[in-house]
Amino acid sequence: GNDVMLFTACFIKCKKVLDVRFWVLGQVVEFLFSNTQYPAPITHLHIQEKPMQENNYFAYVNGLLLPYDKASLPINDRGLKFGDGVYETIRVENGSPYSFNKHMERLSVSLNLLKIHADISNLGKICKDLLLKNNIKQGTLRIMITRGIGGIGYLPAKGNQFGIVVEALPLPKTPEKPIDLYLSKWRKIPSECLPAAAKTMHGLSSTLARMEAEENGCFEAVLLALDGHICECSSSNIFWVKDN
Repeated sequence: GNDVMLFTACFIKCKKVLDVRFWVLGQVVEFLFSNTQYPAPITHLHIQEKPMQENNYFAYVNGLLLPYDKASLPINDRGLKFGDGVYETIRVENGSPYSFNKHMERLSVSLNLLKIHADISNLGKICKDLLLKNNIKQGTLRIMITRGIGGIGYLPAKGNQFGIVVEALPLPKTPEKPIDLYLSKWRKIPSECLPAAAKTMHGLSSTLARMEAEENGCFEAVLLALDGHICECSSSNIFWVKDN
């Protein structure tokens, strides 16, 4: 048989709350080569366990490095008003952003899909300076670009200046033991409603799913597509590695 390892979670038939644990290879193979609908998972989720102390860090906001607790956007920024913007989250290893160029390529795709005209050519230097300022060796970068200020209601103004925020923070603490997953009633928004290839700022379906999981005594939520296929968890990906 194939050497298969499931790295994060799906769900178990007839169980709303999912007990995540290690399973033997035979069970995995049975799922892969049968009509079984619900696989049994192994999970390694990197999710925040409790709020971090961010008082000592800086953030980049529209050209300025500001103390984290002082950093803010104008109240009429469209990212704040309408979730009108895009983002990328990047793992930092030994002080360097992982696959930074690929993340920039995806960020460009997101900007183009939302028709946000933003110059990101200087983002590499911005991120490097912020990582040095915050002395982040192992952590995360989060880049957010909004459509900026201006417009009548939902219709944006032409030629308005985009907004940009960059965070650089240490890695959050992760659970050491297997976690419980909850099969959320909320579904991922289909590409007919919003461009699925864009990482948009709103994130409301994931927020509601994570809250739902916590209300039901679980750590994380599994979200499905409208057709019932597994998409992802509210703040993590689902994938498996086959044949190493």
